[in-house]
Amino acid sequence: MKGFGGVLALFTILILSVILLSSIYPIKTSDNTLIFIPEIKNFVSINELNLKNMASDCNWQKDEPTLKNCLQNGANLILNSTKTDPLISCNATILQKIDVNKYNMKLTCTNKILLAKNINFDIKKNINLIAPKQ
Repeated sequence: MKGFGGVLALFTILILSVILLSSIYPIKTSDNTLIFIPEIKNFVSINELNLKNMASDCNWQKDEPTLKNCLQNGANLILNSTKTDPLISCNATILQKIDVNKYNMKLTCTNKILLAKNINFDIKKNINLIAPKQ
């Protein structure tokens, strides 16, 4: 009976170790890469918010070339941070004037990592940079 108890104990330990190891190292499937998509969309939304907030840092009372230069340089500084991000890279197009207190900028972001089945995607957003209310 002692030999059977030892074999039973070893078998139980073996089964438990397999269960624990399988829970520690998740099996990679194509669904696991989809967890990055909400993180990427969140990152794009943060960049959009930063660009809108940056617009209030520029002096909207100055002449058009100075204001446009301030907005474009601010956008470049914000989007340079995406060069170090491992998930996404963003670029902004040249500003377009809509009216005296509003400019439009197109933000285009693409994923740096390959998702399931080598999927690449672009996120494009139109961002209106509006003069702060006095």
